[in-house]
Amino acid sequence: MIALEDAYLRYVLDNCPVTSGDFDTEQFADGRYVVAAGAYAEGVSSPAAGETVELGGEQLAVLASVMGDTTFLSGRNSLESSFHLAYFVPLSLFDQLFPDEGIRQLAVNIDHSGQEEFEHYLSSYKQGLNRGIGVWMRSDYQEAFQNARLNKCLPKLIVGIVLMTIGLLNFANMLVTKTMVRKKEFAVYQSLGMTSRQLQWLLLIEGLLHAALLTVILLPVTFFVTWFGMPAVFSQLNTWCITYHYTLAPLWAALPLMLMLAVAVPLMCCRFIEKGSITERLRIAA
Repeated sequence: MIALEDAYLRYVLDNCPVTSGDFDTEQFADGRYVVAAGAYAEGVSSPAAGETVELGGEQLAVLASVMGDTTFLSGRNSLESSFHLAYFVPLSLFDQLFPDEGIRQLAVNIDHSGQEEFEHYLSSYKQGLNRGIGVWMRSDYQEAFQNARLNKCLPKLIVGIVLMTIGLLNFANMLVTKTMVRKKEFAVYQSLGMTSRQLQWLLLIEGLLHAALLTVILLPVTFFVTWFGMPAVFSQLNTWCITYHYTLAPLWAALPLMLMLAVAVPLMCCRFIEKGSITERLRIAA
């Protein structure tokens, strides 16, 4: 028998599907009714609404029955039990049947602004005469959730960073290849009067044009994937604790890096291809 009220009672009503009857707050508080809980199994079920059970020497009517869920309670049933049935009763009835039984579990709902101060008090509370009691704080659940979220997101974040790095390296490799294969062409340009500064400007403009073309392709693709594709993926997860927020932050992080490569790679290649005289470069290239 379990006496429930307030947060614990709301948990049962919100999370334990009703299998028979209907819960009525006034009838339950009257002290003549109980709510039966038990999991469905072959040959085993909890008493249904309308049946009568004897608990603590009292005949009590079953107001409703729900699927069993005692995960919100600490402790567990005897390992020698072949099945487990729970009867939820109001606190007044429990005190009447078991007057010497004290409260075993409390749930305290506090203002979030006072959470840190209250949890500090609980930490000192456990160190005194109440040493050995179990306390589960909101911060413990928050930390566990943050760790679970990190474990869920971190592998995908690492994969995303690796893929973005590979894409940027491919972009840099394309700029290097496109520049180096034209070494002879640039030597011819300089033999006809092009200055080193003009060559640098030519390569710089070409690098920026490649970056602009890639940006024109990336923007609509990224938009459609993040705006339409990802919500469809998250909708298939069927989870209440994950929400999707649209963001182009990875794109805004990649674009400056791509712009830096579009400027730095051509200029570095220009310095490399200008090593030696024009005659030597034409001879080597030939």
